[in-house]
Amino acid sequence: MRRTRKWQRRDTTQSRLFRGAAGPTLGSELLLNSLAAIVVGGTSLSGGEGGVHRTLLGVLIITLLDNGLKLMGVGEYVQMVVKGAVVISAVLVSQDRTKLSIAKYTARGVGAHPQASRSVREKPGSI
Repeated sequence: MRRTRKWQRRDTTQSRLFRGAAGPTLGSELLLNSLAAIVVGGTSLSGGEGGVHRTLLGVLIITLLDNGLKLMGVGEYVQMVVKGAVVISAVLVSQDRTKLSIAKYTARGVGAHPQASRSVREKPGSI
């Protein structure tokens, strides 16, 4: 018991020291790169799909893009804009179009879904 408290005290002290040294903005420039790598790798932001191998592929692609932009002498702001555009395009490409009912059907309007006009109480096959 006594030994555990000693380690807890030591860990708490170290944690507080490192938290103060790090500052609130440490690593904030890596946020866009990590999100871009995940999305470009094909991992779904809504969950259900993805994996480590896809994320590693995304990391490779974003690293190549990052290094290429730096070697070309592109400014930091433009690099962020390009990476943001890559993220947006990757999200648009990876969306499942079959789940977007807004684009396919309107509510009881022209081109409405065949079953949209049925009553809630009505069962299929009944008249």
